[in-house]
Amino acid sequence: MSIDAGKWTSDWYVAREIYAAYEDSRKDELCIICIGDPATPGGYLVKPVGEALAEYHPNVFGTLDRPVHEGNWLERWAEHGETWRSCFQIVIAPRGGDDNDIGFIVPSRAPWVPKTLGPDAPQLGHIVLYATVFFAGLEEAGVPANPHLEKRAAKAADVVVDGVLRFFHKIGYDHTQYQERVLKR
Repeated sequence: MSIDAGKWTSDWYVAREIYAAYEDSRKDELCIICIGDPATPGGYLVKPVGEALAEYHPNVFGTLDRPVHEGNWLERWAEHGETWRSCFQIVIAPRGGDDNDIGFIVPSRAPWVPKTLGPDAPQLGHIVLYATVFFAGLEEAGVPANPHLEKRAAKAADVVVDGVLRFFHKIGYDHTQYQERVLKR
């Protein structure tokens, strides 16, 4: 199933997919891991998604100052693997696609595995939200320079954030309390 970020109900669909995986996981604590790219660690979704969600929840990994990507995967796993294993894991990862796919979000229950490390690498994610934000095979070029496709990619990032916040509401997590603590520092 693909969720078109251009539809006004798309954040509801994202929240519904996260909630279903959350219920199946039977875990109370949660963490969010936003995957970057070794070439651009602050890459495609880290700034618009990882940084935004870090304002609302203490267990957000993959921010500008502490990126998570295939290049540092084993190091981050050694640091945070125990925490990640004990939590419901929402993984947000960029992916490539055709021009018609830019701006779509594909939820998956299959765990995220670093391609460069092979199938024996630690896997992550009770749910993985793949946001199509660049052209397949052109990851190093980044988000398309075409203004229309750039807007669609940005909208996908916004929908992921809004979907996670709707999920927080559904499970009764008051993210405003965390935001108030962060702002008072």
